[in-house]
Amino acid sequence: MQKVRRLHSIFCYSIETADAIVIGAGAGMSTSAGMHYDGERFERYFSDFHKKYGIRDMYSGGFYPYDTLEEY
Repeated sequence: MQKVRRLHSIFCYSIETADAIVIGAGAGMSTSAGMHYDGERFERYFSDFHKKYGIRDMYSGGFYPYDTLEEY
């Protein structure tokens, strides 16, 4: 338990004295925060992409192999 307290203290000190904190986040973080990549929002803003490319959600749309940069 002493080791955990010491590590916690070091961690807190590091956060408090840092000039900046960088957080690397992927889709899992936004999903756990309640972000949905499909459904009503996708249909409202990206239905044209679904019709043209068959994309079913915003996440997979980011990986679609578009023919040109303008499409991307």
